[in-house]
Amino acid sequence: MAEEKYTPEILRDIFKRSARRLIELAEEGSDELLAMIHRQAAQAQDDGKQKLVVTFNHAIKVDFGKNAQLDTLGGSTRLKLAIRSGLDDPAQGELFGEE
Repeated sequence: MAEEKYTPEILRDIFKRSARRLIELAEEGSDELLAMIHRQAAQAQDDGKQKLVVTFNHAIKVDFGKNAQLDTLGGSTRLKLAIRSGLDDPAQGELFGEE
């Protein structure tokens, strides 16, 4: 059997490097990340909401052909817009006068 080119050690090295880079990205981008959180916290307070949910996304892209690794960190806050309405009764036509 041919020796495997991709090994558990390679994965370990990728994730160890990525963990270090994640911390670096968070430190370098802390002003932007905190500004995003503060903006959304203020908006939630203005809207009378008690809950603030933030999602941080960390992606790892490894190009084995170029022997390169790209780590990215992003953040977003949850926003949910909704409209609830009843359903029309087919026997009575439109209930709410909507077209």
